Amino acid sequence: PPPRPDLPTYTMEEVSEHADEESMWFTFRGAVYDMTFFINGHPGGTPRLLMAAGQDLEPYWEVYRQHLRGHVVNWMERHRIGNLSPEEAKEASKM
Repeated sequence: PPPRPDLPTYTMEEVSEHADEESMWFTFRGAVYDMTFFINGHPGGTPRLLMAAGQDLEPYWEVYRQHLRGHVVNWMERHRIGNLSPEEAKEASKM
């Protein structure tokens, strides 16, 4: 995802507080997304979303690589609410 200095910065601790059907946030390559609205829209079903809610998507997408093709990342960018703190974004990129 492109840099977005116009958006707020969050920590992983803050993101992890949004890990249920009421509020689902995810991180991906330093970006923070609120995908709560998509709770019933994921082709794999709600359990797949809840499995990763409040976490970084990178390890899941290493397994489910179809997310890295096509429109998914661009589509998610429309639902971006912030950036991961620089320190944590750097740490996440090492995993």
